[in-house]
Amino acid sequence: MSQANWTLDELKSRLKSRPEVKGWILVREHTDRRERYFLQDGAHVGLDQDRSIGMLDHRLRLMVKLPSKPGRQGEISKKLFMTAPLDPQLESAIQAAQQTDFEAWELPKEMPREVPSRKSCDPGVQEDLERVLTETTREIESTVAELKTKRPNVAFSSSELFVSVHERELHLSSGLVHRSSQSRLYLESAYGASVGTRDEYLHYQWAVGRGDLSVKKILTEAAERAEMISAVEKPEAGSYSVLVDAEVLSTVFHNQITQLTGANKYLGLPSAEVGSPWVSAAQNGQADLLNVWLDPELEWGADTCALNDQGLLQK
Repeated sequence: MSQANWTLDELKSRLKSRPEVKGWILVREHTDRRERYFLQDGAHVGLDQDRSIGMLDHRLRLMVKLPSKPGRQGEISKKLFMTAPLDPQLESAIQAAQQTDFEAWELPKEMPREVPSRKSCDPGVQEDLERVLTETTREIESTVAELKTKRPNVAFSSSELFVSVHERELHLSSGLVHRSSQSRLYLESAYGASVGTRDEYLHYQWAVGRGDLSVKKILTEAAERAEMISAVEKPEAGSYSVLVDAEVLSTVFHNQITQLTGANKYLGLPSAEVGSPWVSAAQNGQADLLNVWLDPELEWGADTCALNDQGLLQK
């Protein structure tokens, strides 16, 4: 019986010893994250919480043999916990995978000869996460002070800032190992009217590179829209043209974006073929055309990577 606090080598050894296992993909990710929470403190920004978080996650994709079904295999994805005994976790994963039925496929036997470099981790964040956190905090404080003078009808309510570095290891049963890293930054801020209504406007942004995180823009737009909320009136019924920003479009297209991945097609989930329309009206010239695609080479992109989870070059 295995004990808790097992090692990576022990996990690999257990998987290799199970005759039912056809192959496996393990993603091991270490996260170093700083979190700061700010609240209004009189005329200033007050630091409510300051956290330092370290995590080590193991995500296993397990493929098992189905002897009675040639050309087929069972699959399951499972998060493994180092604080729990290993053997029961693997046993439950194997049993669950044996109840599934997918088309069989093989993992690559060797690493691609030339793995391209991708800009997915901001060097400044990776080298000195604490410095980036401190500098961004100062920018939040100075922007709030500036907006207090420029927009006296609204008041700062709260803000959250997360800065993290994710060190990722990809281990395949075929022996391939690939390491990569990604930086992530998150900022949100809420503003409300100084007097009267309690309505607030919350604005936020995710970024991979520090240069893409616009502190002043996020806080200013939150203040501007909070001011608009305080003066809003119910419109008369009618037909109007509506302007939407990137945040709205991101929400509208979020579910459709996942349909562009090959994994959705393989798993029998909703998927879209290249060139297929999402909105039928666009085919009849009744709507403006908008092309959407995934680009794994985009600098500082949320899903920018060199290899996918199967160890193949991401294209």
